[in-house]
Amino acid sequence: PLEGANRKSFIKRICLFGYTYEGVEMVSSKVIVLQDVDGCLTPNIDAANRAFHPAMASLQEKMQEIRAAGGLSVLSTGRPLPMVTSDPLLKDYVADYAITSAGVEIAKLENGVYVPFNEYEAYLLTPPEGKTPFDKNAFDAAIKARNDSLINVTDQSAEKVSGQRLGYYVENDPTKTPEEMRDAIIQRVKDAVGEKADCLVIPSLDPHHGKWNVDIMPSKASKLGAAKWLISHVKNEHPLEAAIVWGDSGNDVPAMQAAMYRELGLAPAFIAPGNAAPDVVEHLRSISKLDQTVPVHFYDERVAMDDKNGGPGGLLDGLNAVLPLLERAKPPVSIDAPQGKRVGSSLNAMIC
Repeated sequence: PLEGANRKSFIKRICLFGYTYEGVEMVSSKVIVLQDVDGCLTPNIDAANRAFHPAMASLQEKMQEIRAAGGLSVLSTGRPLPMVTSDPLLKDYVADYAITSAGVEIAKLENGVYVPFNEYEAYLLTPPEGKTPFDKNAFDAAIKARNDSLINVTDQSAEKVSGQRLGYYVENDPTKTPEEMRDAIIQRVKDAVGEKADCLVIPSLDPHHGKWNVDIMPSKASKLGAAKWLISHVKNEHPLEAAIVWGDSGNDVPAMQAAMYRELGLAPAFIAPGNAAPDVVEHLRSISKLDQTVPVHFYDERVAMDDKNGGPGGLLDGLNAVLPLLERAKPPVSIDAPQGKRVGSSLNAMIC
């Protein structure tokens, strides 16, 4: 909450852009909100021990306000679609679309049921010129054939991986820096599948269990690729003006690229919780340093479902903080490196 001098400073900055602040900011732009699920919207605990969180209702009201103003509510998660639809904590949370499996699948909510876009999968499996198509089974066998004591991949559970995506765990090597581990994992996959293979490798150190999550998918996928495809797909029906992305792990970083949204004519803003992985924090801080016109909001509590600062409550605070500041983030300014390049000192993904 904004109090005292901080609140007055915040109000002053908002008024400079023609806004007024009376406790709850009104939505003035058609905004697409891309929402990570685990560690942000929901807690990282077993579903059996969860209940619908009271702050979720307040966040839902804000999302309904955004939708009423012509915006879109979009879940963006590493979970496959069945793990979204079966989660009791999400059963009453309405989103217009769901980007699932870390960007490999997109579905639209129609009459209470998510319906996948088959044309999106066909788009993913059409490789760029000079590349060989993504081959899930062949790539899986080639990667596992190179297992050794330095990098040993183990499968993520079958229920967590679906569509055109491979998912592995790799034990962290404490003698290596996170960047050295990323580079080693990416190079191992590249050596296994070949230089011409069409694949995107996204290693991210999970802040909850200390292992590396490794997502491998067609190069057009990822949360960034899916967001770009979806925004382009709906632009005639939904002429959007801004994009807000929140996330806490490495597979969210590709979607936190200000340049991509500006190329699509949208003003970008980003939100991260206190439990965000170091590469997320580093990336967003680099954006703040390079371009202060991009609203970036951190909330401090590490407990993801804290009523005040984390989970739905923290996300609601984040939305209320960045929505009035989107005007200053309008195109055309490009500050991010392309996907697969270094942003700050963090290598988040690599296209083979």
